[in-house]
Amino acid sequence: AATAQTTATFPILVDSLVSRFGDATALVFRDESISFWDLTDRSMRLSQSLRDLGIRRGDVAAIWFRNDPNWPVAFLACARVGANAIALNTRFRQAELNDVFEGSPESPNGSKVQRGALRTLAKELLDE
Repeated sequence: AATAQTTATFPILVDSLVSRFGDATALVFRDESISFWDLTDRSMRLSQSLRDLGIRRGDVAAIWFRNDPNWPVAFLACARVGANAIALNTRFRQAELNDVFEGSPESPNGSKVQRGALRTLAKELLDE
């Protein structure tokens, strides 16, 4: 017998884990623990900030964080919007960042990775 196939996105998967595990620990980094609920809440708030910046499905969004809990929050926020997340090396200097921004491909709706959007994304996460 054939089985029904469903398509689950990354945000749908995480949201289903929230309904099952809620306040249980999802991420641990050094002395910080983030619950499934907090991961979802932070990513939903950040995804709204991305939308407010004009980031839309198919756009390219740069994530420039060290390996800490902000990274998966930002990645999940991009997935919620439908943006294509690219990871930037935190050791990049100005010249390398310029190459990324100037050489970035246009998204289907004509936007490019923008410095302002990157700064605002960083500010949103770090000001919590």
